Parts: sequence; structure tokens; C-alpha cells
Amino acid sequence: MAESNVGKKLSAVHVWALGVGIVLVGEFMGWNYAVKLGGSMAPLIGVPLVIIMYYFVVKMTNEMALVIPESGGQYSMSKFLMGPLAAFNVALMMVLEYTMLEAVGEDTTEAAAKLAKWRAVEKDF
Repeated sequence: MAESNVGKKLSAVHVWALGVGIVLVGEFMGWNYAVKLGGSMAPLIGVPLVIIMYYFVVKMTNEMALVIPESGGQYSMSKFLMGPLAAFNVALMMVLEYTMLEAVGEDTTEAAAKLAKWRAVEKDF
């Protein structure tokens, strides 16, 4: 009978590889979609805009971190600025974001593995 892998634990390298895989999946899916719809100019226009927005988000987060004496991240900042309901929604969206990223990463990895097996079978014929 085949040996089961159910009880084995992930190491830090495995968790790191999952994180890198999730980021790469998002990058490639986003770039391919942008190039398909807008040509090569779409990413060239979009990247500077994203850089500017990211810069201002970092500046805003730094400013708020100096004022708010908590270490709860985006949740604490939204609770301080907009109240507990907004903070709950921010926290919920963060949890859903990470959950969905993990699901997309796993599905894409599984699909790539199946595609590699199918291509290997095709080469045998």
C-alpha cells in the first residue's frame, strides 16, 4: 500500500514557496489580461500609476502609524479613523483577500501540475 503524506508538516521553505507562487500567479494573470485587452501600452501606462498610488499609500500608512499608538495594522487605523464597523469590514476584506489569493495559488499550481502530466503523456506517444 502507498505511504500517506497526510501527517507531514510544511517547513519555512514550503510556506515561502507558496507565497512566491501566489504572487507570481497574480502577476502573470494580471499582465496577460492587460496585454490582451490594451496591448503593450496598457502595462506601461498602468505601472507608473500603481507606483504613484503605492507611494502615497505607504506615506499615509507611515503618517497614521505615528499618530495611532497601536500595532494592529490596517484594522487599527480604520478603527481610529472611521469607527468599529469600518474596521470590521477592513479586517474581513483582508481575510478574504488572503484566502482568495491562497485558493487561486493552489488551483493554478494544481492545474499546472496536471498540464505537465498531460504533456508528458503526449510525448510518450
